Amino acid sequence: MKGFLAGGMYSWEQARLPSTRVKETDVDELNKHLREKRSLQLLDVREAVEFKRGHLPGALNSPISTWVVELPKLDPKRPVVLICSTSYRSTTAASVLARQGFTAIHYVPGGMTAWIEAGYPVVEHATQ
Repeated sequence: MKGFLAGGMYSWEQARLPSTRVKETDVDELNKHLREKRSLQLLDVREAVEFKRGHLPGALNSPISTWVVELPKLDPKRPVVLICSTSYRSTTAASVLARQGFTAIHYVPGGMTAWIEAGYPVVEHATQ
């Protein structure tokens, strides 16, 4: 079946095939980076309706579901921090960017759920 690794990562590692890990940036560290206005690209890969319900200040929305048609316009030389609802889509997005030559890729474990639970600011858009 396409999309699944027979034997999982265990079989991959046993075959001594190359692998990498995506760096984590937890919500406390990300909040610090944002307060210090560090030069990073903050990308929210959730769907637009989710993004409008609440997102991080300064985040750009680029739903991963649209990446089949067009990848987001990002600078591969600048760090990218990916966030979604919990981490599933952001780690998937990280693998796509890595295949495109990005090297400074981070994801937020726990995503927006962790951000909100930590009490950090959220931008909301009015709905009609």
